[in-house]
Amino acid sequence: MIRLNWTDEQKNRIIELSKQGLSSPKVAQQMFDEYGINFSRRTVARFIATGHTSSHYKGKPKSKVKDVKRGTEIVINKDGSTTSSTTMQMTAEQAKDPEFVLRAHGFNPDDWDIISARNNFWQQNSVENGLIDLYQSKITVKPKVDNDIKRAVEVLTRDIKPLKV
Repeated sequence: MIRLNWTDEQKNRIIELSKQGLSSPKVAQQMFDEYGINFSRRTVARFIATGHTSSHYKGKPKSKVKDVKRGTEIVINKDGSTTSSTTMQMTAEQAKDPEFVLRAHGFNPDDWDIISARNNFWQQNSVENGLIDLYQSKITVKPKVDNDIKRAVEVLTRDIKPLKV
């Protein structure tokens, strides 16, 4: 999983939303809506409780946090790829947009390529919004690598001069 470096603007916005009385899941969703980046609910709750974004912070949080509603599972595979599974609300068009899907899982599209993606769709009743469409999204990604062998050979042999015997 990539490490997200939060900007001061993003941190201030989380604090502002929290002070408005929004729960950490709603803050995470609002941050996703505003920035297009998947801020996990657990990390948002940790930041609200401790003021730190890193899971390596050894301070004692104010309360135990469970990420039940929108859990994200990340698996790092032996071949160097990463598999991410999460639930989210999105449209059918957004599900077809590789950039949107990468951002929804917290990956920067400039740094990652999708190997495979599977989006499952179902509908659920919501007290606030009535019938809503939900997706479960599972992707496998790999870091982008410049695999242009011809260009690499050209760069490596550019300054080589033939030896005449």
